[in-house]
Amino acid sequence: MKKFILTGLILFLAACSSAPPTKVSEAQIDKDGVRSVIREHLPQFKACYMEATAKNPQLAGKVAVLFQVSDRGRISKAEVVEKKSTLIDSELSACMVKEFKTLKLPASPEGTFVQVTYPFLFQAEEAKLLKK
Repeated sequence: MKKFILTGLILFLAACSSAPPTKVSEAQIDKDGVRSVIREHLPQFKACYMEATAKNPQLAGKVAVLFQVSDRGRISKAEVVEKKSTLIDSELSACMVKEFKTLKLPASPEGTFVQVTYPFLFQAEEAKLLKK
């Protein structure tokens, strides 16, 4: 009897949990949906930039963020791609990665991750205007 209950519990748990995505897909996700969510969170990304310019007012340039979207729309991995970025600042990068990991984006196809690179352009003049 105990063996039957334990086996039934294991089967129940297996049926209730889905396997995590296992491969990076070439499939597409809703680009407009991704863009829309990121634009909704621009104030958080600008706050990261403003914090960095408090220490270095001359910071300006492009920050390219590479991230993976799971089949549940969660960010499973995010990093700043220095080879594609012209603004390299470790604190800014860490802040942006932290913000990316909070996003809920359109889901990738089931069982896959989709990789996306998203560029941000920050200008020193923008920081001066925002500080006034």
